Amino acid sequence: MNDNVKFDGNNLTPKDYSLTGTSAACAVTTGLTAAEWYHSDVPRKTMKALMKRRDGPAIRDTIIWITLHLIFALGGIYFWGTWIALMCWLAYGVIAG
Repeated sequence: MNDNVKFDGNNLTPKDYSLTGTSAACAVTTGLTAAEWYHSDVPRKTMKALMKRRDGPAIRDTIIWITLHLIFALGGIYFWGTWIALMCWLAYGVIAG
């Protein structure tokens, strides 16, 4: 369904997104055009430092995830037929899930 079309009875009319249309005038009268947006108290330099992209943590977490997969799978195979194998496969399922 197209969200840009408004249904009025039997005729379909496109929504008015223009800056000079009736919707814009309605927004001005209701006070939506002069809204106060939230500004964080964190300075811009600090925010940039916090948002800096780093690949190290993702690589570390992926290596840990793959290692745990291998440990639990090999443990499940090695202890096959015992209760320990069940615990290994349960942990493997949690890690894989």
